[in-house]
Amino acid sequence: AADKVYDATTMASLSGGAPAGVIPGDTVTLNRTGASGTFADQNVGTGKAVTTSGYALSGADAGNYVLTQPMLSADITAAVLTVRVNDAQRRRNEPDPAFTYGISGFVGGEDASLVSGLSTATDAGPDSPAGTYRIFASGGVAPNYQFAYVDGVLTVLVVGREAVGFADDPIIHADPEGGTRGGLCPFGAAADPYSALCSVATVAEMLPTVRIGDTAGIYYIGRAE
Repeated sequence: AADKVYDATTMASLSGGAPAGVIPGDTVTLNRTGASGTFADQNVGTGKAVTTSGYALSGADAGNYVLTQPMLSADITAAVLTVRVNDAQRRRNEPDPAFTYGISGFVGGEDASLVSGLSTATDAGPDSPAGTYRIFASGGVAPNYQFAYVDGVLTVLVVGREAVGFADDPIIHADPEGGTRGGLCPFGAAADPYSALCSVATVAEMLPTVRIGDTAGIYYIGRAE
């Protein structure tokens, strides 16, 4: 019998074989046309018993022999579940979102209800600088399966919200009260603490390429000082 990867069935594949105990000179061959094999159960294991049926003898001298259906053995190895972690993003110093993932590779109508112990984490800390970081999963357990993991990407943004400029206004402008501040930070209602102007010092720290007179667009800007 041939080894197989777990498929939630007891079906075994048969190949080869020849009759044993044939007297030299007799013409007897093994007919495998209707042969089938069945594992003792569907679960992963090594050297599992395989019961056979349907073997027959052919040849001119076949009538002089009685065939005993052979008992065979083979391995069932674990199928692979792939856990693919979804990308996510957050701003610096904010809590991580709930990381999500998808699982593929189930066989025989089985599903994620079999899985336990699976957890996610990231290489990023709460105050990690803006950039991209790994989101990874580990610890998955499911009967008859092994796990492969595909990492996701956590994008950490600078502290603040999107500053949305208008087509005819620069993103940075002179403050009428003196000094220079980051302009066009319409983050929401006046009660929103992010609705204040963003200081140029903060903008320069987070976006050193942003300068007075730069054209409008979407920028990630630091928290207002």
